[in-house]
Amino acid sequence: MPARELPARPDLEQYKKQAKELVREGREALPDALARLREFHPRPLSGGEPIRLADAQSVIAREHGFASWPSFVRAISENKISQGRVAPQGEILVRVDHTDLAMDICFPQIAAGAVVMATAGACGRFHPRNLYVAKTLCRNGFAALQVDLMTEDEELNDSNQDLARNIGFLGRRLVGITEWLTQQTWWANLSLGYWGSATGAAAALLASTVRPDILRAIVSSGGRADLAGPWLWKVKSPTLIVVGSQGSVWMNLNRTATDWFSPNINRRLEIIAGASQSLTEQPAAERSAELACGWFREHLCAQGNQER
Repeated sequence: MPARELPARPDLEQYKKQAKELVREGREALPDALARLREFHPRPLSGGEPIRLADAQSVIAREHGFASWPSFVRAISENKISQGRVAPQGEILVRVDHTDLAMDICFPQIAAGAVVMATAGACGRFHPRNLYVAKTLCRNGFAALQVDLMTEDEELNDSNQDLARNIGFLGRRLVGITEWLTQQTWWANLSLGYWGSATGAAAALLASTVRPDILRAIVSSGGRADLAGPWLWKVKSPTLIVVGSQGSVWMNLNRTATDWFSPNINRRLEIIAGASQSLTEQPAAERSAELACGWFREHLCAQGNQER
């Protein structure tokens, strides 16, 4: 059977619903659903094996000529982006060094700038603090692009946090995300900033030294700026480092890191009294988001605001 063609404007949410419907029909042993599963599933399903959502997603992808669900989702994302200057919303996949990285995008109607939020490991884009910061940025007129610099499989297999602490590895992926971003028509004329937490903050500082021509500001929020030590003297962008007072070790490491910047670089250390090192308490999350918005408002001067 020839592969199904994607419509001119494919809707990922509809395909997700189709996958759930195929799971239901397969479990009810409806003939058409079983025929689709037999023809397009990448491996034979045994009679007693339950049909999972991943099975149905794989079938839908292969029905449309794609080897996997991630590659299918990426094609839809790229199709949306290629339609014109309208920025995508919600989750997309970005291909970096043969790896699909998940990104959530929130674009306000009028964007004063774009902020790539770099996360890695357990403190990823679904962390409540990070979600709150992203929503706050968007409410304040900044496009918030939350990206996980590690895949789900990498996180599950990174029990010793070797990858989560590999700043060179994470930094290269953030550079790849940035290069991808510069090729998108909907991003044109927007100033760019980085926001990072935990080791994602160190990755942001490293990545800023590769593209200082477009990076206008950096915020490290509950981050490990000290892990970017070998690169800090190369950082050119104004940098705000936000830490909690209860995390005395992290606070001192970040305080020391501020001395490693070039003397003529604008950098500031903000300590939130009573907050933990990860700034997960609601008052701390609110204050850190407020500080980030203020920093980006000061340093991200869009060459031309764009209506979305």
